[in-house]
Amino acid sequence: AAARFLSALDLLLRMAPPSSSSDPTQRLAPARERPAPDAAPDFESYEYVGAASQLRHEAQSSHTTDQERVMLLLNTTLAPLVLGVLIGATAYVSNACAELLLRAKWGITFWLLSFPFGAILAYPLFTALCVALAAGAAAVSLWAPAACGSGIPMVKVELNGVRVPGALSARTLLVKLAGITLVVASGLPCGREGPMVQL
Repeated sequence: AAARFLSALDLLLRMAPPSSSSDPTQRLAPARERPAPDAAPDFESYEYVGAASQLRHEAQSSHTTDQERVMLLLNTTLAPLVLGVLIGATAYVSNACAELLLRAKWGITFWLLSFPFGAILAYPLFTALCVALAAGAAAVSLWAPAACGSGIPMVKVELNGVRVPGALSARTLLVKLAGITLVVASGLPCGREGPMVQL
């Protein structure tokens, strides 16, 4: 295995620098359609964000209209700004709802503890409320199974080009938001950081 690795490394080091093509899209063509150059082809894979791809920039710079430039500017500046504000507002609503549920849960518990034998009822009721909130989060996720889990693996899968049905739908957004709120209010050791990535 080491000998094969060294021979492959030697072959790579002996290659001439890639020849530049006047048409950058030529570099994307499959090998059987490309003219066989003397050296290795100069190529680049498309990146997830089209605006960050140098190859796409070269291919489109010669025939880009003003309207396309404006759309590119909006997609790279205004859209992320609006999206960030909306996600921040969503996180605020989720946090406020979880806070209300937590205050209600603890308020009932402390109210029961104010009675002489209230501790007998306070502990079982507090446990039942925590279990009910966690069960509510599990029940809500049945409506949109793509909302289950942290959300980070689902986003990675989507970025790699695999389309998961319902992963980025409005139903998943609502279920994820309700699930985060109920799980945080239940007291489970879960945060909203991962799920907010999917939102």
